[in-house]
Amino acid sequence: MDSDYLVWKPIPVPFSRDVERLPAPLPAVEQIENSSNILGQRTGQTIVAVDVHFIVKFGSATAEREGQTLLFLEHRLPHLHVPRLYAMYRHGDKLYKVIERIRGQRLDDMWRDCQDMNKELIASHLRHLFSELRHLRRRDYFGAVDGGAVPHQFFASVSPDKSINGPFKFSSEFHAALVNRMDSEQRWNTTSNRISTWYRNHMPRSLSVENTSVFTHCDFQAKNVIVHDDPCDNTILQCTLIDWEEAGWYPDYWEYWAAFEACEWTNDWFEYVDKVLTPFPMEATMMSTVFKQIVF
Repeated sequence: MDSDYLVWKPIPVPFSRDVERLPAPLPAVEQIENSSNILGQRTGQTIVAVDVHFIVKFGSATAEREGQTLLFLEHRLPHLHVPRLYAMYRHGDKLYKVIERIRGQRLDDMWRDCQDMNKELIASHLRHLFSELRHLRRRDYFGAVDGGAVPHQFFASVSPDKSINGPFKFSSEFHAALVNRMDSEQRWNTTSNRISTWYRNHMPRSLSVENTSVFTHCDFQAKNVIVHDDPCDNTILQCTLIDWEEAGWYPDYWEYWAAFEACEWTNDWFEYVDKVLTPFPMEATMMSTVFKQIVF
């Protein structure tokens, strides 16, 4: 696929979908902030459901990036089951993202009671979804859809640092950024940098050296899959991936590693992840040790 086709020019904010393409009038700020149906909270961001149609993410730490990602996917893969962005705007010091609410069941809530036949069916749907994402491949770019820093938390820093944040042209820069992040953590904790030197010397042998990135959801967990009826045929199940906040352009192994790292290993979920995604066991093992160095 032509890389120029995959370059996304961010849509200006405020953004609002045409009225005729909305399922209902957009909720007012007061209605959003007074919603009692709180789905999640963290410092600087609250997630609420408003009526049956809308999920709203808002706060001083809410980023435009996920909104731009949803618009990018809608334009580049219009048939993919992804929530639609209905509006994105600022009010005071807060950003508001009004997103389509997908009505159905979270996969983690139903997985234990699923029959093997239904698990295979769901895995087949998800395999097709990720196969479509894998068709979005870029040369010489690792970063966010809007041209910004790599969205994953590993590439965050206390103050802006392009050697950690990106975006990057080469996979070697991408992987060097992980070691730079280790160094920054060790300086912060005033401990030795010997372990990061080991990673700098040996990590490139274990991880991809390809300069082609693939579009990656980056948080493939059962809780981020909604299973629902097909709107055109309620006898057919469909799966929709939600929570695209860290999505972007990553090495091909990254999706598998992120799913591996997030797995709680309390059931047979990962047996089916291996059927949905191409396994990268060596890369997942190496990245799990990187995870421990950065997070702990």
